[in-house]
Amino acid sequence: MGSWRQLIFSSRSPVFLAGFAALPRTWLDRLETSEDLPPLASGAETDHLVGRLRELRIAFVRQDFYPDLYCGDPSWAAEELVRASVRRTGPAGLLVDLRADYWIVAEDPAPECGRWQEKIAHDPVPDAAGHRANRDRIPQNGAWGHRHPFSHYAVPVDQIPWDSYDLVISLDIAVPNRIVAKARRPLWVYFPSDPGTPTAKASLRRPPELFDISLTHGFRRLPVRPLAGRRAIEFPYTFLRQKTWQAVFPREDSPDRHGIMLEHQTESLLSEDQKAKLRHLGPLRFPQGSLTAVADSLNQSRFYFRCGGGPIIGNGLVEAVAAGCLAACRARELVNRSLLCSSALPADVPHGVEILQRLAAASGEECRLRAIQARALDYFCFHRPAQALWEAWWQLRGRRIPLPRRGPAPRIGQVTASR
Repeated sequence: MGSWRQLIFSSRSPVFLAGFAALPRTWLDRLETSEDLPPLASGAETDHLVGRLRELRIAFVRQDFYPDLYCGDPSWAAEELVRASVRRTGPAGLLVDLRADYWIVAEDPAPECGRWQEKIAHDPVPDAAGHRANRDRIPQNGAWGHRHPFSHYAVPVDQIPWDSYDLVISLDIAVPNRIVAKARRPLWVYFPSDPGTPTAKASLRRPPELFDISLTHGFRRLPVRPLAGRRAIEFPYTFLRQKTWQAVFPREDSPDRHGIMLEHQTESLLSEDQKAKLRHLGPLRFPQGSLTAVADSLNQSRFYFRCGGGPIIGNGLVEAVAAGCLAACRARELVNRSLLCSSALPADVPHGVEILQRLAAASGEECRLRAIQARALDYFCFHRPAQALWEAWWQLRGRRIPLPRRGPAPRIGQVTASR
């Protein structure tokens, strides 16, 4: 039983996955939340993979007006940079585990670098200037500990020695084609900030011009419907494993965890009677304040509950499982369901209250489900995408470029000093 399920969830063969795309949707849904999830990669295997990727010099680059992620000096320690995120944990595994260099670049005037405006094209009054103004705003006016705006840390994109890298992961198109066309040593990876834009959707079949690979934001067990092309990698925006979270937001594993982190839409839908029943399990929390404040709340919480609201990708779910919460969510509301367990899928809010009460009274069952979710997180949100990234580099670059010795990486201070 375990061997065929291991083959199903670990295979990335397009032919194999295309066969599963023909299955009825109900079958696929059951597999996405099945609790018969065998070990897909050991911790030692993942650590070995991380070691191989650390031999590569990796850059993660974003534009200065993007209002999320790490607002800090790229020379800081990776853990400190992640804690300086404005909203989400994001692809912390790139910095913490793979030791990628982090670059904030000023927006280049090349047309392709302005494709981010697709995300505001259908706003009642598209305001590109307002979005660009984010670069000069200190997040939350400094209330969360930020001292400078993103623009303070930005450098011109032409000043960065791109050919010194083996992998360049660009959030949106932060590097113009004139540079990508000349710097052909690195594998160029497109990572859309919004997977719903026309460019992001088209990249599921073919990366943008001159890019080699696209990342999807997905972490499905069976990445079918839609079935992406050969040059797209199922890769979550919140790319991390339990070790990553523990390195950035250390927590004490103790029996004192209590309370429930409520997804923000769910909190507004609960009646006072339902909240009163849930409070028997401890305090009710919801995401508010800085990322470190949210992480602290997650580290203290026993459960994560999401039931009600529109469809979401599930980045909050990833953070909750990484922090050690047991997640109970209505499956149809999540695009990515791979971290959920079939016996903790509420049909509605009253059913969700019953599930959490039942799990709280059955510690053995709670521990079993928590272990399944943690195993799924480490594989689908870290090991599998990291393995796919390594294989893409090897197939498209590694066969002709010797594996480098990772020497001192160029830093922003060194680049700016040379201007």
